[in-house]
Amino acid sequence: MEHKKSVLTDFVAVKQSTFVSKYQNIWQDFDKLCEDLGIDMSQLALSQSTALSDIVDKQEKKQKVRQASYPMIRLYRQICQHYALARQRHYSPQLVAQLHQRVMIGHQLIYQNQSNYIHQFLTFIFYVFPARLRQHQVLFWIAFALFFVPLIVMGLACYFNSELIYSVMSAWQVSEMEYMYDPSNNSLGREMSRQSDTDMMMFGHYVYNNISIDFQMYAMGLFAGVGTIFITLYNGIVIGAVAGHLTQLGFSETFWSFVAGHSALELVAAVIASASGLRLAQPFIAPYPYSRKQAFVVAGKQSIQMLLGASFMTFLAAFVEAFWSSSALIPNEIKYIVGILLWVLVAYYLTMAGRGYPLDDIPIKQSVNTE
Repeated sequence: MEHKKSVLTDFVAVKQSTFVSKYQNIWQDFDKLCEDLGIDMSQLALSQSTALSDIVDKQEKKQKVRQASYPMIRLYRQICQHYALARQRHYSPQLVAQLHQRVMIGHQLIYQNQSNYIHQFLTFIFYVFPARLRQHQVLFWIAFALFFVPLIVMGLACYFNSELIYSVMSAWQVSEMEYMYDPSNNSLGREMSRQSDTDMMMFGHYVYNNISIDFQMYAMGLFAGVGTIFITLYNGIVIGAVAGHLTQLGFSETFWSFVAGHSALELVAAVIASASGLRLAQPFIAPYPYSRKQAFVVAGKQSIQMLLGASFMTFLAAFVEAFWSSSALIPNEIKYIVGILLWVLVAYYLTMAGRGYPLDDIPIKQSVNTE
């Protein structure tokens, strides 16, 4: 019996040494970041009973302690996994205690400033949102096709046959659209009833109108995605019809110079809002690997993150539309150049921002599974 116990102890020790050698560089990097923030990590090696208060000094006395950065968050989540593995494999109490203290220190550094909303907002915009969107890039490309294919097809059709626009818009709507982009109009892009509105008033109008469309696309995902698909197709058809019709009338200079600046933000945001609606609908069709109830919990959090990112892009688009696109002081050539640059920047942002960011999916699954 004693021999078996000895063999088992030696086996665990070998496994632990492999575990430590594999991950100790990560722990050292984490310790270095903590020391840069004013934390005395040398106390970890003294005793497994070392109090956390003995390691972490009073934060208000440490002027150089700042909100934890993305590398800190990434290493913290890895160490959380290492701590769980060490406990599960019954490694030495000292190793488990040291990993536990690192987890507690990381938690305090990361979550001590929950009131720092600016930091949370920037983390969401530059890391969480683009990473979440790429996680569901298949849905994004489906929504992209649903929006842009009918837009292009209807645009070409209305360019070669201007009467087709009346199949999707009333005569009054068409005349209103023609008035908005008529070269003789002193305030381009504004309806006849809104000619006296200020740029700030138009900004509010654009925000309300466009974000409401984004939310419609999203909410219709509750109807198994059918409503989302319909609204996406409809908006693509209408926008394409307007573009083709106005170009055929010879209003291309006023129309395209007006939409060039905000089109990247506004149209891509519409596609993302559609993709968020499809993500919300996904549990109806493919809940795996969750039960249907669990899948709705996960899809709800993920889809709302996508929608919030799309809404922020729509907000920026409304700002550009109200204060840049409608300005008669800016040469059209400059508007085209800025418009192209914004398309490039949006593509780069959605492709590259937040690469490698660890999305908070494991806690989602754990919380769901414990229900």
